[in-house]
Amino acid sequence: YQVMTYTQSASGAAEANEFRRSQFSVIAIEDNTVIRVQLRKNGQISGVSYDVELPKAGTIYSFQDPLDLTGTSIESVSDSSTGSVCKKIAVFSGSSSLSIGATGSVDPLYQQCYPVNSWGLNYFITPYKGKNKFIIRVLAKEDGTKVMINGQEVLLSANTFKDSSYINQAAFAINSNKPIAVAQYTLTDAADIGVGDPDMVILNPVEQNINDVTVFLTPKFRIDSLDQNINVVIRNEGISSFKINGQKPTSTFVKIANTNYSYLQDTFK
Repeated sequence: YQVMTYTQSASGAAEANEFRRSQFSVIAIEDNTVIRVQLRKNGQISGVSYDVELPKAGTIYSFQDPLDLTGTSIESVSDSSTGSVCKKIAVFSGSSSLSIGATGSVDPLYQQCYPVNSWGLNYFITPYKGKNKFIIRVLAKEDGTKVMINGQEVLLSANTFKDSSYINQAAFAINSNKPIAVAQYTLTDAADIGVGDPDMVILNPVEQNINDVTVFLTPKFRIDSLDQNINVVIRNEGISSFKINGQKPTSTFVKIANTNYSYLQDTFK
């Protein structure tokens, strides 16, 4: 795994006592799990890698730091002293709280990371309904990664990332010659129109798309807007058969330029 977080912002006057840390958690699925961690802080390798023993299934190793931990690598390893082999793990990352784009409102970021063997070469970025701005972060697995981000080529080394900010941007494609991870961020409420504090969504690549999805929506806690939205990306030939809760969507699909894909933004009460 590689950790995905965001640049930790300084506290504003209203949040002077806010405890803000970039963070990740690793959960053992099996007994006698050993993980190896190579920390990266603000994009730079920090110290040597170290091993952590997780003796029982369900044991959690958590780490926090004031600096951005994006690109930190975590892997399950064998332990020759005990004869333990590599065991399955789950990894979550984010921030205890932060602002993006302005001070005045904060939220935690917390998402389950995808293992690097599930990363892809192709992603689609869609705007958030009711918001004007968003940020994307592209994280590389290997050296020599060439990424086309909305038509602009970027060269990345292993475990490094590129941020891009957009205003009133239409949907677009990201393509790479080597596997990448992509996260999309909303901004602090004061930095954009609409309702909503900062959030992070780790996107799935086109290679991992599936044809049957269950979506969780909730009016809890302090979800003040009565409308909740979903974004759907689909190949153009699948539009005619696409349904939500067994019904044709009320909104219209919009073609993504220079691709064979379109996206839909639909609203639920």
